[in-house]
Amino acid sequence: MSCMYRTCSNCKHKTFHTTLDPSTKGNVNIWEERVTRSVPITKKCKDGSTEEKEVRNVLIEKRHTSVEMLVDLIQDHIYNIKHQFERLRRLRDADPE
Repeated sequence: MSCMYRTCSNCKHKTFHTTLDPSTKGNVNIWEERVTRSVPITKKCKDGSTEEKEVRNVLIEKRHTSVEMLVDLIQDHIYNIKHQFERLRRLRDADPE
């Protein structure tokens, strides 16, 4: 499992080969992302007492990072996609139908 996400001593220095345009190196990318948060609210009851509840809100948050950091962030995502396709192919090929 540690090899999957580059946390073992042999795999932690592996990188995803990219060719980035030198003129855009260090540029900051900004995007909006939906994030689910649990927020406590206080609700008044009919008898006058108050009750605290947690509700989930979906918020749109602005995110920003450099292209280099984005490439680093998607390496795990790329592994997951490759791994899923390999497993599906093995299951399909092993199917006796």
